[in-house]
Amino acid sequence: MEVIIRTKHIKKKFTNPVIAIGNFDGVHLGHIKVLQKVLKEARKFDGDAIALTFNPHPIKVLKQSKSFYGITTLEEKIIEISKTGLDYLLIFTFSKEFASFSAEVFAEKILKGELNVRKVIIGYNFTFGHKGEGDGEKLKLLGNKFGFEVEIFPSQKMNGEEISSSAIRTLILSGNIKKASLFLGKNYSIKGKVIKGAGIGKKLGFPTANLLPEKNLLPPYGVYATITKINGISYKSVTSLGTRPTFKGEIFCFETFIFDFNKKIYGERIDVEFVDKIRDEIVFSSKKELISQIESDIIEAKKVLRETYG
Repeated sequence: MEVIIRTKHIKKKFTNPVIAIGNFDGVHLGHIKVLQKVLKEARKFDGDAIALTFNPHPIKVLKQSKSFYGITTLEEKIIEISKTGLDYLLIFTFSKEFASFSAEVFAEKILKGELNVRKVIIGYNFTFGHKGEGDGEKLKLLGNKFGFEVEIFPSQKMNGEEISSSAIRTLILSGNIKKASLFLGKNYSIKGKVIKGAGIGKKLGFPTANLLPEKNLLPPYGVYATITKINGISYKSVTSLGTRPTFKGEIFCFETFIFDFNKKIYGERIDVEFVDKIRDEIVFSSKKELISQIESDIIEAKKVLRETYG
């Protein structure tokens, strides 16, 4: 898959392009269905299968929200979309100027004029144009006017519940990691660089990798069964998120105890996949009590991981 970052204009000429448009945050199961449909439709015309997305996320630009929680980083989004077999990923730089385009200008100047689309596939809740003036039905009308087909893809559900990026964010923030991962079709993961910590875990007999997370969508404070990937190798692990209240800590810590692992990995970039929550963060009355609980957490994490992965 070729990635093309658009700042002002895409000059490449595509062959019978079929394009899916969306933010694709999380690249969840619903998104995958849309992208698979794009690939299938493009091959009917011997055309190019394309996903068009935006960076940064429009909410960050339009609402200038510092508290917006992205499920995937741009790097993760590119990796996940590439797995679908599409030919191209177009990343449009989203700005206030771009947001000022009317729905008609977007359809005429960009979809038809710049990309010369043959078909556009969008989600049922897709909006576009200045202040979100356009929706799927509006795009269908504009497609008829400018000579391209539009298909509105229905919502995807699991056990009667709609799969959406907003639902997944809510699940992660509430600690329902298992369900969030079901909607994603993969474990929710957080990458980051291993940094030096206070060494408390080592003193207690459980040396941990302290992670500087690369995104701000974090599950609630507590302990989780996790899979830690280091240089492409997966290790079972248990991860604690919190402030170490037993030691009267105030700074957030992301600590992972990796089973059967004793290498020094300071400065390395690792990937922690969350499998299930074990318990909330607790204040302990003594180190002895804390050590006993950590031992129980490890037993429980191993049980969860064994039931999930064998």
